[in-house]
Amino acid sequence: MAHISLNQFPGWRSMKHLIIYLSLLTIFNPVTTWVISLLILYLFNFKENQTFLIGISLVVDFCWLLRFINLKFRSCSFDKFQFTGLEKHQIEQENETTIDKKNIKGDVCAVPGLNVLITGGASGLGLEIVKRFLEVNSQHVPCPMNNSFKNSFQFQLQISQNISKVNKIIVLDIFESKELEKLRQMHPENVVFVHSDFNDSNFNAKILIDSISQQISKLESQQYLDVIIGNAGIRQFHQTMEDIDGSEMAKIYKVNFFSFVELIKVIIVGHNILNINKLQKRRLHIISISSVLGFVSPKKLSFYSGTKSSLINLMDSLRYELPANIVLSCFAPGQLTSPMFENVKVENSFLAPLIDHRKLSLRIIQVVDEGLNGLFVYPFYGRLVPALKCLPFGLYSFLRWFSGMDSVA
Repeated sequence: MAHISLNQFPGWRSMKHLIIYLSLLTIFNPVTTWVISLLILYLFNFKENQTFLIGISLVVDFCWLLRFINLKFRSCSFDKFQFTGLEKHQIEQENETTIDKKNIKGDVCAVPGLNVLITGGASGLGLEIVKRFLEVNSQHVPCPMNNSFKNSFQFQLQISQNISKVNKIIVLDIFESKELEKLRQMHPENVVFVHSDFNDSNFNAKILIDSISQQISKLESQQYLDVIIGNAGIRQFHQTMEDIDGSEMAKIYKVNFFSFVELIKVIIVGHNILNINKLQKRRLHIISISSVLGFVSPKKLSFYSGTKSSLINLMDSLRYELPANIVLSCFAPGQLTSPMFENVKVENSFLAPLIDHRKLSLRIIQVVDEGLNGLFVYPFYGRLVPALKCLPFGLYSFLRWFSGMDSVA
């Protein structure tokens, strides 16, 4: 299956990434380490160090084995595109019609693309995700069209080449920003904006999804929603429990958690019904945007952190509850550079670095493309944060003070 080349996005592949990539292919490759170890033993006769050299090789082998097992269990085995004979025939006819109209021998193959639903996609991280999906669309690989297209192997090859194409991007938000409106006007066939207020007492996920499904496509296979990204959220403005009122607490939980849960419940039920009579099931990828604050909560952000913790635990539980063709990914970044956090200042930028929301959007696209399950924490050492709660209370309190997390302004 073809994956997105990150080299298509300037600035994402830094020298650090290049060094890590080359290291995995060379000095940290299990074959290379054994070759080097054996050469050293043979050429320099280091018999006294043979245990050390063999030990290093075994450690590298063990790490690669863990990496292989992790990727094996984390990756979804179900493809994004699974066609019945009828669907293939419809697509072949569409391609033939396209060729006749344009009177050319080659064109972009008309396979259905991903149908992506993004909540909170009018600004910040959500808007960047929309932009990146459209960039992937613009870099969609053309596939020569000729009589051999009807060959099943060629058909599947064409699908794999265009696996990341986007059919529709449905943005749910309380308002449409000027940037999103401009994107919608530039890509009227791909971008759809639907006004949605997740805090509305009359919010009904089923009615919303039913209205969206009518806008997607006429092809049976494209009635699916393939990717759901729960990015909508509001934050608590440094209020203590005494300061915040009940309606504000309810609003934070409804927007950040309960509405997302209601939305994915309706989508999951519908997805399972559409797949129930199919031999090959289509993948559904659900992504929630949580936060490292879901692991450890600063003061005056208790309710916001509570919603993020709920998202992490919800996704962790559902991952083992739902069918294997439903992928659940949870992102827990630190403070983002998006407008939502532009007035938030931290004392220790080393322990709490800003996460570029544009780069994070690229990582989200890659995770969608590869169908990866699991929890994704940024920065990387944020994975160690949950371990803090296992420390003695005095040490834990000292580390909170040292990090300055409770002094965030």
